[in-house]
Amino acid sequence: MSKGHVNRRSAGWVYVIDLPGAQAQRCETCNKRAWVELGRPVEICTCGASLGNPHAERRQISRSGFRTRKEAEFALRSFQADLDKGANPLPATTTVSEWAMQWLASERVKALRSSTRRRYEQLMRDWIIPELGSIEARQVRARHVRLMLEQAGAQMAPASVTQLRSVLSSMMASALEAELIDANPVAGVRRPKVDRPDLAVPTAEDLGRLMTAANNTTWAVPVLVSCTTGLRRGEVLGLRWKDIDLENGRLRVAKALQSVRDPEGTTALRLVDPKTDRSRRTVALPKITIERLRLAKREQAERRLQAGAAWHDLDLACDSGDRSPFHPDAFGKATKRLMAEAGLDPKTRLHDCRHAVATMMLEQGVHPAVASAMLGHSSVAFTMDTYQHVNDQMADQAADAIDDAFAAGVSGPN
Repeated sequence: MSKGHVNRRSAGWVYVIDLPGAQAQRCETCNKRAWVELGRPVEICTCGASLGNPHAERRQISRSGFRTRKEAEFALRSFQADLDKGANPLPATTTVSEWAMQWLASERVKALRSSTRRRYEQLMRDWIIPELGSIEARQVRARHVRLMLEQAGAQMAPASVTQLRSVLSSMMASALEAELIDANPVAGVRRPKVDRPDLAVPTAEDLGRLMTAANNTTWAVPVLVSCTTGLRRGEVLGLRWKDIDLENGRLRVAKALQSVRDPEGTTALRLVDPKTDRSRRTVALPKITIERLRLAKREQAERRLQAGAAWHDLDLACDSGDRSPFHPDAFGKATKRLMAEAGLDPKTRLHDCRHAVATMMLEQGVHPAVASAMLGHSSVAFTMDTYQHVNDQMADQAADAIDDAFAAGVSGPN
């Protein structure tokens, strides 16, 4: 049976019990202790540094609020009996900080993309741990969550506050599944209203000037693919020749290039699977793209002969000269410079080329379901909602078409 004792405190009696087999880790930077829960070591401290190997440490938990010694002793014996039967001793005392580290180390979070995990860790480190970390998970209330989101709203964009709420809600939903809490406190807090940003959507003429500015640079092919297909940044840079059918004018989005953090904490470029099933898609290629890709393939073959053994055989369609990959961040920065040279709106970003392609498709009468599939959107409803301004124009065109159809045979009011 676990060791325990009772003590008198000013407000009454309390019992203290030793937990057998407790394992802890120490942060290599701040020396903060993290308990190993459910046999799962934690990789990263809340300060962002690495945690050491698990080792045995004494761990005690206590319960207070008993009016008499006899009540405390009875509760202690009952708790010891529950432990002997395999009960979880920690749900009542696990803090938000402790649970956050367990959750980040869970298989569910580890399965997410590296960039998503980094964002989760950042939100934990900057907001959730400082504001809620010392509170026991079972004692977190909607008012705590609401106050944190209000404070975050004074420093972050509404979309980031929404993301913060979502991360905390997911973490607390897992705590509910683990029976640490009786209800998710985030569920009672409304999502902050997110104002739709004013997009600087380039016109077809803008994209033409951008592609011209990119000619004779190492960015010519990725810029052209972005401007004519609407692929995401990582999808463009992750394109492989085996995924491109130049004869039939099709490409298959099968991989995306991302900067991924390894377990050792270093980052490296990796080809990863698309984020969703709808992101795995086939895209029809315009003739201008087909011809430029044919030329790029011939140019690559010539460079391969010159490079010899130094050639990086990664089968990438967009390469930095020796078929090694471009860094996604470098692509974004280079495109920003080229946009300035081409005279585009200073607010325009690389991702806005994707918005431009979507807008052109819808304006040219492409069915929203087809446009949604080509863009890899999560649903047609998302496409319609994102490009509401285009939908309004299409609705006006539809009304005009009805007027034209009836004009010959229906007279107006007298």
